[in-house]
Amino acid sequence: MVHATPLVVSIVACMAPWLLTERRPHLVKAEVFEETALQYGNDLDVARLDPMLPSEPLANWFFSMVGPRVDYLQWTMEDCGTPKDPPPDTPWCVRGQAKWRQGRAVIVVTIDVAVANMGSLLNEPGVFAVTVMTVAKAGASDAESDSIFGISDIKRLGQWKELLENAAVRARATP
Repeated sequence: MVHATPLVVSIVACMAPWLLTERRPHLVKAEVFEETALQYGNDLDVARLDPMLPSEPLANWFFSMVGPRVDYLQWTMEDCGTPKDPPPDTPWCVRGQAKWRQGRAVIVVTIDVAVANMGSLLNEPGVFAVTVMTVAKAGASDAESDSIFGISDIKRLGQWKELLENAAVRARATP
């Protein structure tokens, strides 16, 4: 039976980060770039995306729209449009997604903003998609599900408040 000595274990533990980065530098670079692009998207001024809006970072604006009612809020980097096998020139989007329960429904809002392409940040980022969806909670009847379900897409951030209000009305409606 072979036992690892504490010295050998310590050396391996100390070298593990070096081994990972030296053998897979592209993974580390991709991870760092993803973090940079995500921060760039979160800090992006919404007035650049929709001149009708006041100047404010995208992450702050998004939270102000969905408010403290959210049960779930996450920012990720995704291929814009998420095709099954995206071509290499598919832009990367920063995606903000929030979900919350309201009445008999769950409201899901998603914003995708193109911020990067081919490994570099875009000088002119743009809104790729904004979606507001309402779905019935588990256990709802077919009639409830049909009356509650709705999905809306827009390209202008300034239209989002109206979509959220419509989703709230749909969530409160009775079949």
